[in-house]
Amino acid sequence: MQQYHDLLQDILDNGEVRDDRTGVGTLSVFSRQLRFDLRKGFPAITTKKLAWKACVGELLWFLEGSNDERRLAEITHGTREGVVTIWTPNAMATYWKDKAEFEGDLGRVYGVQWRNWISRVPATQPDIDDDYGKMWFDPTFKIIDQIKNLVDVLLNDPYSRRHILSA
Repeated sequence: MQQYHDLLQDILDNGEVRDDRTGVGTLSVFSRQLRFDLRKGFPAITTKKLAWKACVGELLWFLEGSNDERRLAEITHGTREGVVTIWTPNAMATYWKDKAEFEGDLGRVYGVQWRNWISRVPATQPDIDDDYGKMWFDPTFKIIDQIKNLVDVLLNDPYSRRHILSA
């Protein structure tokens, strides 16, 4: 964290004022880098206290593709019973309870979208005689595992500018 604080001080001491698209302006320094030895821990860049265990638990839960708030409790706290997560109020909300398929169901939250993205595709290829609107009202669906695809592209085309995850 000291590297981060040192960089902030360098920007304040040596930064040049630059115009930006917002008209507010930016302090900028050229070509600074921060390097971290990940064997010594994860470099969470923040000046605030971080609930690290909750962050890791939520990320693992997202990567798993779960929509079960109680599964998040299990990952983060080691039990499904008697603990609260950041998602508990959503799972227990009165506006959602009637829609939930099971206790703790959150629907298509981030992890579900990461691992089971629904892509609508035309049922048929349009031709000149086709009712174009009908084709889109009767689509087929393709399920995409965005994490798997992202890892595959990072491994096989690491310099691509199309590394993206939608949620």
